[in-house]
Parts: sequence; C-alpha cells; structure tokens
Amino acid sequence: MKVSEEFLSIQGEGLDIGVLTYFVRFPACDLRCRWCDTPYASLHPEAGEATTVEDVLSRAIESGAEWMCITGGEPLPSAAPSIPLLPRLVQRTPSPGQC
Repeated sequence: MKVSEEFLSIQGEGLDIGVLTYFVRFPACDLRCRWCDTPYASLHPEAGEATTVEDVLSRAIESGAEWMCITGGEPLPSAAPSIPLLPRLVQRTPSPGQC
C-alpha cells in the first residue's frame, strides 16, 4: 500500500483531542474540499511511498501511541489501500474494560 506520511502528534480534533496519536495519511482524494489542509497529499494519487501493513503497525507500536488516526487523502474509497490495515487495528484494540 502507499502512504503519504506517518507521524506522531497530539490529536487536535474530535473527542480524542489532546491524546497522543500515530497518524497515517494516505494519498489521493476525489472530494476536493476547499478547506483541505493537505492538498500535497490529497491531490496527487501517485504520491506516497510503498509500505506494508506490518511495517505501518510496527512503526505505530514503536511510537508508543495508544491510538492511530487513518487520514488522507480519502482513506476509505472503494478498494482503498487502508482496507487491509483496518482488521489488524481491530485485532489490537482492547475490549471495553480491558484497557
């Protein structure tokens, strides 16, 4: 799969604001939102570097973050490269009460 970038940061949006999060940004998006803050990743489907699900998970675990944010581009169009990553994340997610 191709990934535009990966980085460790503090979540700045939503219910998990302030939480240390490992971000995985996928390239390509067909939405063209005028408020897009990552046109360098979104508008160029050929952008990004090839990597494997295992390598992404390894880097995420190494980062020490308990959360991962899959972003884009648009990470969930049909046949998106992020799809193989999702079941692996669910396998690593504790059930409620197991945290």
